[in-house]
Parts: sequence; structure tokens; C-alpha cells
Amino acid sequence: MTKQSNLLIFTISWFLLYPILLFSNNGPVIDSSEVTRLKKEHVNEDVIVYESEINFEFKLSQNNQTVEVLETYQDVYVALNDNSKSVAYRYYDSFSDLSKEKVKKSNQDILYYKKCGDYEVNGIFFHDNKVCNYNFSIPKAGDYIQLSDKKEYFDARYLSSVELIRMQRVREMQLSFTIPDNIDVELLEMNFSNYEIAKTELYDEKTKTRIIGYKISNLQPAVLKDIAGSSWIFPHIIVVTKGYFYNGIKYSVFGSNLDLYKWYKDLIPDNSTTHKSRLISH
Repeated sequence: MTKQSNLLIFTISWFLLYPILLFSNNGPVIDSSEVTRLKKEHVNEDVIVYESEINFEFKLSQNNQTVEVLETYQDVYVALNDNSKSVAYRYYDSFSDLSKEKVKKSNQDILYYKKCGDYEVNGIFFHDNKVCNYNFSIPKAGDYIQLSDKKEYFDARYLSSVELIRMQRVREMQLSFTIPDNIDVELLEMNFSNYEIAKTELYDEKTKTRIIGYKISNLQPAVLKDIAGSSWIFPHIIVVTKGYFYNGIKYSVFGSNLDLYKWYKDLIPDNSTTHKSRLISH
């Protein structure tokens, strides 16, 4: 067997093990020289996302009538200065659910609390969208807090976009999509050209699954001032679940614009009967 073949087998084996190993580590080991280097490179930032690891796993529901998605999520926030504070956000709604987060701290003096409720902008509350704020305070430079949780989408139609930019700088992000053969998903890469993004796509013959991975490096923090909209500027991935196969039959989800129109129409209550009755009464 050639050296190139051995390298290929090693690469594929490692990538297939990646979803298993992704969330099993005990946190990063960051020495003082690394912290010093990061402080010099990012003098205006107190906290960065040192590592971010996210996996989206597509699957059929138990009744085989809906595509569901399980998102497994882990971020490591590292302080570059003493007495640093920051906040992380996780969004959900009535069509998704967040599991209880897991927290690891390099220093027990790190303060952390969570607050969840309706999403609010300028005093206006959106009851159909929820958010959890994870606020933390890190007293010493070089210490970190690791946050991980799982989010389940009960209907893949509500996973429409994956944003890559955060409020903090991201040193490195590992993002992957696990898609079985019986589910048709298209990923549209938007605004990738000016960023350090490497893509890998592999196929697991044993599980009949595609694994699409992205390694993103040195993502600058989001600056939302004076821009037309984040989707016009920042890198993101549009997720289109087109359909799925069950018992040899293909069922459409968002296979066409007509599917999208029908779904929108179903979301709007039909008030035509009430409107007609009012006209007759008058």
C-alpha cells in the first residue's frame, strides 16, 4: 500500500471519528505564551472564542413524516485580559428545544449565570422567538469557560441558515453537517470569498451518510453598525431541506418554490370564512 493511500485512509478514518471525538475533550490547554501572542494580536478584545465546534445531524422523525435536526454545540471562551466579561446567546422557539447546557471552567472563580426569555429588540418582545443569555466574568487572563448544549429542531424547515460570525472573535471553528442518503439537503455558501474557510466532504459507506465539514479560522467579531444587513456582508450557510425518501417514495419538503409558497400559506390562518360571514351580517 502506498504512502498516499495510507494518508487517505488515516484522513477518512479521523474525519469519520470526528463527530464522536468532537465533544469529548476536557477543554483546551493554553499556555502563557499563547495568551501573550493573542493579546498582542487583538489588543482591543477582552474575550475571544478560542474553539467552536458545531455539528448538525439530519434524521427522520419517529413517524417518518418529518425531517428533524440535532445540533450539538460547544464553544470555549478565553479571556485575554484580567476581569473580562462577555455574553453568549442561544436562540430557540416553539419548533425547537435547548437541552440543559454543560459548563466547564478552568478556574472556579469564574462567575456564570443564565437568563432565558422572549427575544427583545428596542423594547419590543417577540414571543415566537426565545433566547438564552449566558453571562460570564473571567477574573484572570488565560482562563476559559467552555459551554456546550444540544438543540433539537422538530422540523428541518426551521433551520434555514447557519451564521458563522459571532459577537466575539473566533480563532477557529469546526462546523459539520451529517446527512444520510435518504434526506436531500442543499447547502448554499454565502459571502465566503474574503474568509479563511476550508471545506471537506466525505462519505461513510457503512452508515450511508455524507459528512460535510468546514474549518473556519480567524473570524472577526460582528460589527452591525452602518450595514445594509448581516446576510449581505457576513459569511453564512443557507440550509435547504429539499425532501426525503421513505419506503422508496420521495416526499418533498422545500423541493421547489411552490413547496415554499404552500408552507407559507399554511402558516397564515384562513380568515376567509369569518370575513364572508361579516359581509353577510351587514
